[in-house]
Amino acid sequence: MSKKVVGIAMGGYSSERAISMESGNTVFQNLSQEKWDIYRLIIDENQWVVLDQNNLENPVIKTVPTQAEALAENKKVKDAFAQTQIIQQLNNDLYSQGLINS
Repeated sequence: MSKKVVGIAMGGYSSERAISMESGNTVFQNLSQEKWDIYRLIIDENQWVVLDQNNLENPVIKTVPTQAEALAENKKVKDAFAQTQIIQQLNNDLYSQGLINS
């Protein structure tokens, strides 16, 4: 019979992060590794990482963008969409005037 997987989420973004890390590690140390495959999910402001029983790190999510980075990326998407709309409108105008074929 295969072992069940247990994930312990710990960390976070608040002032309680240190307590969460300590509590999560206590739970990890006291669970039977013979009964379960135990993983710790470390939640951090910059990234989320899964630690296996050998403390090997496996990133879950690429770095979490800051609000400014997310806004900048959103602006890039909106600008690209606007450019596509302009090009499409120009093509439609040129086609309707018979200056290009479809």
